[in-house]
Amino acid sequence: MLLSNELGRLLNVADKLVQQHNDAYISSELFVLAATEDEGELGRILRQAGASKSLVEQAIEQVRGGETVQDELHKFYSDA
Repeated sequence: MLLSNELGRLLNVADKLVQQHNDAYISSELFVLAATEDEGELGRILRQAGASKSLVEQAIEQVRGGETVQDELHKFYSDA
C-alpha cells in the first residue's frame, strides 16, 4: 500500500512524539497532536476547530496521568 507524502510526514512526526513520550506505539492522541502542526488540510481543520498543540498536550496529560502506551490496547480510563 502506498501512503501519500502528507500522511507519511504526519506519521513520521507522530513517531517522533512516540519517542518523546516513551511510548511503544503511535496512539490516536499522538496522531492528533502531530496533526495540530500539520500544514495540510487536516491541520487546518483542527486549528480552525480550535485545536492547538498546547491544548492537545494538556488533554493528553490529563487523560494519561503520566502513563505511557506500551501495548496496542492500552486504556487510560476505568471500566467501572
